[in-house]
Amino acid sequence: MLSLRLHILLTILVISFSQAQNNHISTQQTWFQCFATARLHQNFGIQADAGTRRHDDEYFIRNPLQTFYRVGTNYFFTDNIFLTLGYTYFESMNLNMNLSVPENRPWQSLTIRHKWGRLDVRHRQRLEQRFRRQSNDSVLLDGVFFNWRTGYNLQIQIPILSTTIKSKEPFLIVWDEIFVNFGPNTSNSTFDQNRLYGGLGCLFNNVVSANIGYMYLVLNRSDVLIHNHCIRATMTFTFDARKSNKY
Repeated sequence: MLSLRLHILLTILVISFSQAQNNHISTQQTWFQCFATARLHQNFGIQADAGTRRHDDEYFIRNPLQTFYRVGTNYFFTDNIFLTLGYTYFESMNLNMNLSVPENRPWQSLTIRHKWGRLDVRHRQRLEQRFRRQSNDSVLLDGVFFNWRTGYNLQIQIPILSTTIKSKEPFLIVWDEIFVNFGPNTSNSTFDQNRLYGGLGCLFNNVVSANIGYMYLVLNRSDVLIHNHCIRATMTFTFDARKSNKY
């Protein structure tokens, strides 16, 4: 699959870039996220998720890092191809970890899902408009800092006990997502970050699924690369209102 080969090549380039940087910082984080989606009509649906991210150099979870709330409206071209228009509210601690900085983030994404043998494959391209509150080392300032960011996510889910993912059976999940800044205020930090994740999931029933695993996150911040070793846990709820109507 061409997109898989290209994504592997991009990931190798990111790793090579990170090794070439002179300044490195390593941290440990824990990410918790709850995601819900509802298909309301043959062509329309909604989604929402919320999450908290914490960090600590020893215990992963002691100090707050980020909190976000995200909503979106989906338009389905087919069951496996849909466009999403959304909005996210973020609060992030600054690099000194002494100030919470708010961000408003409208975004748009295109998602394509398909089968590849036994594998469930998902491609997602997202475009973000980021309005971050300006700040110095200790206080919030008037005005916002704006830039564009785009991210491509390639996800693969692999059944373990069957040829397809079934209820009450575990599955493996692997994905990688690379983010790139562009437009005004990007200067030398075009590459923003890369997230590489591997975990174990379970489809409990037609509505509830969950997965937990390890994520290696590389952040590019000015002339410093931050290497984050993360525990990531996600709970997902999927509803389909079409089951009660003619669709």
